[in-house]
Amino acid sequence: MLQLETTGLPNVFLEDGFEHRETGEGRALLVHDIPGLFAAIGEAVARKRDLSGAEVRFLRKRLELSQAELARCLQTSEQTVSLWERGKIRIPGSESLLLRVLYLERMRREASAWQLAGSGEAGKAERLVFRQTADGWRERAVA
Repeated sequence: MLQLETTGLPNVFLEDGFEHRETGEGRALLVHDIPGLFAAIGEAVARKRDLSGAEVRFLRKRLELSQAELARCLQTSEQTVSLWERGKIRIPGSESLLLRVLYLERMRREASAWQLAGSGEAGKAERLVFRQTADGWRERAVA
């Protein structure tokens, strides 16, 4: 299992879908289908109830929004978004829900606010493990 630190998320691990290759400059990591992997990670993060600061940042960057632009979308201040992302304060439930719905809608995934409002365990830091399948990257349930 490989912890994938390049996502900015400390809780993302790959079971497969990667290989190490020797190059002229040393050993390199090759991850297969990076766009598909990031899409799978984004969907898994967006379906969590409580978002960490790193997860807020991940979704914002996947949406290609600046902190100021996200603040406008969520009707809050840029400073507040910065505080969420640095883990200084938790993102409130209503703003978290709206961010997750905006993300899933932007990525053309079907999700309603009602589905997301009841999803995930509150306050639980979850380990997200992904494996590559014939149909693309998929999250694997972790006990």
